[in-house]
Amino acid sequence: MPDVPGFVVNRLLFPYLFSAVVLLEETGMDAESIDTCMRLGAGHPMGPLALLDLVGLDVSKAIGETIGAQIPARLEQLIDEQALGRKSGRGFHDY
Repeated sequence: MPDVPGFVVNRLLFPYLFSAVVLLEETGMDAESIDTCMRLGAGHPMGPLALLDLVGLDVSKAIGETIGAQIPARLEQLIDEQALGRKSGRGFHDY
């Protein structure tokens, strides 16, 4: 394996997770609908936006920057609002 930033899983996973944020931005769909589609339609145990909340939006941004991924504006906005996901009680979902 070449010496590149990020592990294989993060290099594949975070662009996928961030694309769910872009879909939310572009379509106006709500987070629960996107997560439900991926749970039911793709058999994922958790939707992408719920997974971002679980990881922590600030941590997700740091991983994205490390691997050179484009950070979606909505993710940046939530971080600025201190809505960091489960650990703060609010992110793409309320906890």
